[in-house]
Amino acid sequence: MANSLQDQLRNSGLVSAKQAHNAKAEKRKQKRRQRAGVADEDAARRAAIEQQKAEKTARDRELNAARDAESRANALAAQIRELVTLNRIDDDVPDPVRHHFEADGRVQSLYMSAEAHRALIAGRLAIVRDGGAFALVPTAVADKIAERDATAVVVRNTGTDTPPDETDPYSEYKIPDDLMW
Repeated sequence: MANSLQDQLRNSGLVSAKQAHNAKAEKRKQKRRQRAGVADEDAARRAAIEQQKAEKTARDRELNAARDAESRANALAAQIRELVTLNRIDDDVPDPVRHHFEADGRVQSLYMSAEAHRALIAGRLAIVRDGGAFALVPTAVADKIAERDATAVVVRNTGTDTPPDETDPYSEYKIPDDLMW
């Protein structure tokens, strides 16, 4: 009753025992090949998933590094802004002096008192970039700003005279300190 089709064919004489054995072996080999193919597909799929994870991790690291760099730059800009705001020398004098200086390849000007102008020339004050404008601050503050961003300090005079060059044909002619241009 519960004879398999293979047993029934063997009993009826249509198939020999050897043929039945070969058919069973071939069936097993077929299943093994099929499982190996699925395993190969699974391994390829797993490798692709691992590669995607690695790429995503690398991308995330790059994004985090960019965010960190941006936050550090913003923090430095905020520190510079705070230093300028707290130490700015505001001169609202009735008779200001106009001081010309070069910034970004252009001649800029800043109005200040005559006393502040002398201090700027002597090196006690400096001109720094304050966003889109310029501000007058003490030299010590300008040094702190330069530690954070050297491009923010536009004018910083040393206040020391350099010895004249002997080969300079105009060395006999001194340029006055209060020359306005």
